[in-house]
This record gives sequence, structure tokens and C-alpha cells, in this order.
Amino acid sequence: MLLSQITILVGILLAGLLLQAAIHFFIRKGLSQWIQQTNTLWDDIFYLIQFFYRLSSLPSLILLYFSAGWMPDFMDWIQRLTLAALVIVSARSLGAALTAVNDSYDDHEIAKTKPIKGYIQVGKIILWLFALILVVSALLRSSPLLLLGELGAFSAVLLLVFKDTLVGLFASVQFATNDMVRTGDWIEMPEYNADGAGVVISVHTVKVSNWDKTISTIPTYSLISNSFKNWRGMELSSGRRIKRALHIDLNSIRFVDEDLLRRMAKFKYIQEYKLSKEKEVTENDLSPRMKGTDKFIGHNMTNLGAFRAYVFGYLQNHPKINPQMEILVRLMAPTQNGLPLEIYAFCTEKRWEYFEDIQAEIFDHMLAILPEFDLSAYQNPSGVDIRSIQTGRSAEKILA
Repeated sequence: MLLSQITILVGILLAGLLLQAAIHFFIRKGLSQWIQQTNTLWDDIFYLIQFFYRLSSLPSLILLYFSAGWMPDFMDWIQRLTLAALVIVSARSLGAALTAVNDSYDDHEIAKTKPIKGYIQVGKIILWLFALILVVSALLRSSPLLLLGELGAFSAVLLLVFKDTLVGLFASVQFATNDMVRTGDWIEMPEYNADGAGVVISVHTVKVSNWDKTISTIPTYSLISNSFKNWRGMELSSGRRIKRALHIDLNSIRFVDEDLLRRMAKFKYIQEYKLSKEKEVTENDLSPRMKGTDKFIGHNMTNLGAFRAYVFGYLQNHPKINPQMEILVRLMAPTQNGLPLEIYAFCTEKRWEYFEDIQAEIFDHMLAILPEFDLSAYQNPSGVDIRSIQTGRSAEKILA
């Protein structure tokens, strides 16, 4: 009797394996070809995620469950184990379906502003939690409701275990509601050494692909409790800001003389500035209050002022500077490192490598044109400068 039941069990197991192999063959040869011929994308994703292959185990398990009556000595444990296996296979299939839903959703534009990966992960956690309860219930032959009632006493422990998950879920809801962070945003968070784009948001963590090719992992709730910078506004605007200073040597600043006026005549960007200053000279010559004043001092025209006017005109006419946004050429407070002349403008090119090239081109031009205005950039003395001074003094002593 026992031997016959074992023989039946082996036969049913072999039949189940053959049934599963037949289903795999149908999926691989029939279903896959039909999916390739359809115009929809979701069925391809479900196939690639192996959703149909995971479901293929269910018929064999169902066959084993209902055949357990032919083996009374093993029926109870066969049915318990089969029910547990059915729950696990179903949970794995539903988990794959949730992954496929997320992948299908990511192909739409709305996924950048309203990601659902966090909700999918929470759904998987709840799915496997219920699957665990059903597996235990199947093995113990008890009601799942009874187990849920007994788990109520451990709710505080469960809340402690899933604290980060719950906090992360609430943070994900706030992200979606307030549109704080989107997938792919460029964010900057110095306390976590995060500075890069390609943000990937999940329940527990936010991964940032930094510009130095490293990956920073930030707890999701930290983006709610701490401050961070999101560069999305710049990417959606009409320009990327240039804000950099050129330090002018204070000793090179002076009033404009006739020689410098003649040299400035060739610069088209300052003709309007030059004409306005010459008009001031004429008005000052007619003013009794300015009688006897040197005209170059009287109209307050300096080589630095002329240079500022030139740089402003240069920026206004630069093909990569947005003239509809702010353009400033301002003087900051003097420092021990000279007088900072700051450029504040917006470049129409927002891609990092091209933006840096344009910014460098602007400052290359400014440094090259400085001597034409009898100005010089400030630079701290180096060891070479000190040695050259000492060498000059030594030569003077020898000649003396």
C-alpha cells in the first residue's frame, strides 16, 4: 500500500514536470512570437520580466494538490506543502507583475514627475507579508484571520521594523505631491557628498549619480528633513548663470588721457559710452562750476569704467549670452587681492561642458583685452617674482 502510494506520487511529480515543460515550450515558441507581433509594449515587458514563466508552475502544483487524495498516507502534508508552494509562486508572479507595471510606467513622460517605484516597493513588501502569513497558515492548517489577530500584539514591533519603509513612503508621497524631486533631476546635497544627475527614487533611498562617476545614496526621508538644491529650475529656464570675477590690480586704475582715448576709438562696444562721456566734457566746459578743472578728471572717465562698458557691450553682443536676461558688469568691494570685477549673465547653452567652454572663452577675451585699457590683472607675487627682485638688487650692488 505504501509502495503504491509512493509510485503514484513519483508518477504525479513526473507528470507535473512534463506539464510544466510543455507550458514552457508553448511560451517560448507560441506566446513569444505572438507578443513580438503586437504593437503594444506592456506585453513585451511582462515577457522579459518572466511573468509567464513564473505562472507556468501553477498547473503542476494544482494537479499535485487534487491528486493528493490518491495517497491518503501523505495527503495532509502534500496538501499543506502544495498550498504553501502555490502561495509562494503566486507571490513571485505578482511581484514580477508589479515590476513590469513599474517598467511600463517608466516609459511614459509622466514618470519623470510622478514616479511610482516607491509605491511598487511598498506593494511588494505588503504582498510578501501577506504571503508569509498565508504560508504559515497553510503549513499549520489554521485560519489566516487568526494569525492576523495574533500579530496585532506585535504591531509595535512591526512598526519599529518597518519604520524606515513607512517614513520613506510618506516622503515619496510628499515628493509627488509637492513636485520636489523628479527622476533624473540634478540635485546637490553637500552633507551627503551628492552632486549629480540621474536621480533614482525608491522607498528607502535616493541614488544620485555624481559628476565624478560615483554614486551617493541618501535616505529618502533626509530630502524632507534637510535642505538640498535642485537644478531643475536652471534646466527649464532660458539660460545658465555665469557669475565669476576678474581681479583688477588697483595700481593700474587711472583716468583716461588723450592717448588712451585714441586707442579706444577702435573698440565698437564702447563708442556709446565714449560719446556720452564726451558729451559730459562739453557740458562741464560750459559750466562755471567746472571752470579750470582738467577735463579728463572733470568727466570722471577712467580706464576701468571704459573697460566695464566694453565688457558689457561684449556680453550683449555675444551669440551665446541671453540678452533677455540679466547682464551685469559690477565692481565688488576692494580686497587684498585687488578689485573684483564680476560678470553676471546667463548663457544660452546649459550643457555643462559647452557652458564651461563659453565661460572660459569670455574670460580669455577679457584677460587678453585688459592691456589695451592699460589695466592689469592682480596676481600675488610668486617665488619667481621674489627671486627676480633679489637678482636685480644683487646686480645693482655689483654695478655700484
